Order: sequence, then structure tokens, then C-alpha cells
Amino acid sequence: MKALPLPLSTAASLAIGAVGFGAIGSGAQARAQEPVVFGHDPLAEGSIILTALTGWQGSDSGTDLDLISGRVGLGYAFRDRFEVVGELDVGYYDQTLGSGSRTSIGLGLSGLVRWHVLRGRGWSAFLEGGLGFVASEEAVPSGGSRLNGTRQAGVGVAFDVGERWRLTVGVRQEHLSNGGGLGPNNPTWDGFGGYLGLALDLTPEYAPPGPQREYGLTPPWVRSTRIEGRLGEVGDETAGGAAVTFDSRLVANLHGQVRAGIDIVDSDELLEAGVALYLRGERGLFGLALDHQDLNAFEDDELTAFTEFYANDLVTVTGALGSEWRSDSANRVVGGVALRFYLLEGLMLEGGIAARDPLEDLGADSIEVPLGIEYSPRPLRELGLSLFAEDGLNDNARVVGLRWTLGGPWGESGSLRDRDRSAGPRRTHF
Repeated sequence: MKALPLPLSTAASLAIGAVGFGAIGSGAQARAQEPVVFGHDPLAEGSIILTALTGWQGSDSGTDLDLISGRVGLGYAFRDRFEVVGELDVGYYDQTLGSGSRTSIGLGLSGLVRWHVLRGRGWSAFLEGGLGFVASEEAVPSGGSRLNGTRQAGVGVAFDVGERWRLTVGVRQEHLSNGGGLGPNNPTWDGFGGYLGLALDLTPEYAPPGPQREYGLTPPWVRSTRIEGRLGEVGDETAGGAAVTFDSRLVANLHGQVRAGIDIVDSDELLEAGVALYLRGERGLFGLALDHQDLNAFEDDELTAFTEFYANDLVTVTGALGSEWRSDSANRVVGGVALRFYLLEGLMLEGGIAARDPLEDLGADSIEVPLGIEYSPRPLRELGLSLFAEDGLNDNARVVGLRWTLGGPWGESGSLRDRDRSAGPRRTHF
């Protein structure tokens, strides 16, 4: 089962692909971003920061247990670049037991120290660590206790995306146990995973302002960032998830893309990760992508060549062709062609044909008809937000969602077409 349509990608494992294609035309760079001047420095001593995070952690040893969590935190910078953070979290624990599983809801409280080791023009990289405890409705792990202590450590990157807003992406390792003193047995759990969040600077207006900082909505080495959340169905199963994609110019016309995300398909976690290298020219782009998917029932890897061709101001042609290697079935050929029609500044319609079958089984029955629509009225478009719906992609998946793109032209002259053509490729496989 190929789950949801791209751009789905996940935090399972990253694979690296190489591309060796000639230039496809002189490089037309994206329109320069208008600089934004922010006043208060959120890393300055005395800053007060409210954070909201959501993430997933899977077992990296021992107990087969997954954690999906939502966290709200309040931080205080006790000196420049150093924060002390209190986090309240709600977690959903899913543990595999023999042929079945057991779930539990937990409520936890943690204290962390965060050190912003590096900072650049509109971004910072940090280390974090702390201790806490969690109380759950069932013993976690099984055979342990309902009250456990936690130890956390991680790294992350924060990007300024508004006058008081920061986007945070990171990974954490967490240890959970009762220490042997909160119950007769002490099974432990060590988990590792990623999280995505937003931070709001709550520092009062009368606080001493930090140095004036001038930069675009994304750091100079990131061409665009795309975040999306979605809900829908895969076959008869309910599905939902989130993904994040980063695009960067590497050298001359050569660009790179990294994708990561998670989807829940009928209570199973589908993890995806992918990378791509592509050449960008005045009339489009061309590259190679390598993607990995991990679900309880199977794993697969996919290598594809993809292209986008800007036919005119209204039409973009996209195509991809490659091979898929699955752990539970024969290898399959994957490919397709689609047309995007930008009918209005805030409206895009998409349709095409695609196939995904073993080479010997390819035929009329292999053909699928992917359809999609994306809509962004002016108030949303100026923020980089759009609503989308897709149907008939990748084994009959139907989804609706919200997409947020940082980087690219916005404001009076911005449009969905301008955004798509200045950001990275939307689709690297069908």
C-alpha cells in the first residue's frame, strides 16, 4: 500500500541520491525576498517564549513502543542564548504485545535547558536536555508502573518566520523508567524521533530591545520551506499526518531537497523520508529523488527521475519515472504525467495519469487518474497558506489539508504559480 500523495515524506531514514545531468538552461533565480526588520531579539536575556510542539518517537532499543505527543512550553532566557523551559505534554503510547497492542494516554511535566549554540541571519541551532515525569492511565511500558521519570536530550533548529514567531524543527532522545523505586518492576523505554513546533515571543513591549535584525522569511541558505497537514482516507482506512520539506540552492543551478513526515493510517504509523537533487533552469527543473517508506506491514525504497516544465504562464507539466523496491511484494515500475492549470492567482487545478505495477503486469488496469485542487484567497496567500484536496493518487488515497510555504514571492504580486515555480518541486514521484 502506497499511502498518501506527495509531498509526503517522513522521519524514518534519509537516503542520498546523486544526479548527473547537463544544465537545462541559464539559472533563473527566484525573486529576491523583501527584507523584514524585527525589533526584539528572542535570544536576548529576559525573553519570554511560548512554544507548542508535536512529534513522534519510536523505540531505538528494547521495548516496542511508539509515542505521539503534543507539548506546550514556556521558556525564559536567563542569559543571552540560554533558556530554561517548562513543558506540559500529553502523550499517546502504543505498545506492541505479541500479536496485539495496548495504548495509553499520559500526562507529563518536564524541565529543560536550551542553549542556542549557533545563530545566523534569521535562524539558530540549539542543544537541549532535561528531566521530568509522566503519569499514564496504564502501566508504560507493560509490566512497569503508571508513574515514570523521563530524561530527554536533543538538537534542533529555529527559524524566524514573523515579527514574534519562530518555526522549530528538532530531534529528541527520551528515556522512560520508574527508577526501580516507583514499582516492583522497572522495564525501560528509550525512544528517538522528531518534532515540529511554533514559538511565540511574549516579551513585554517595555523590555530592552535587542539589535535590529534584517533578513527574509527564510535563512539565505534555505530557498523555501513547505509544511503541510492533511486528513483523508487510503482505501477504506482513515489517515492523517504532517510533512515538512526544505529546498536549498547548493551551487550554480544545482539544488537539493530534504523531506520528512509522518502519517497515521488506521492506527499504524507510516514514516517516510526522502532527498532529491535537481537542476533548475528558466523553463523548469529536472532531477533524481530517493525516498524510503516504513510501515508495520512493509518497507519500500523508490528511485525516480522527475521533471517540471513551465509550458506558459498558465500551465506546468510534471512527470516522473522510476522503480520501487518493496519488502512484501514484487518490484514495481512507477511513473506518471500531470498538468497543473493556474486559472486564477489563488486557484490551481491538476490532473493526469499515473501507473504503479510490476513491469510484466503493466496494462490498462494499471492506470490511475490523479486529480487535485489548491485554493488560496488573498488573506491566506499573503501568509503563504493554501487549502488543497487530492483524489485518486497512490492506491486510491483521498486527502484534504493545509499547506504553508515560506520563501518565494508574496503580497500584491504573489500567486500560487509564482510560489510553486520559485520554491522546490512539489512532486518527485506518483
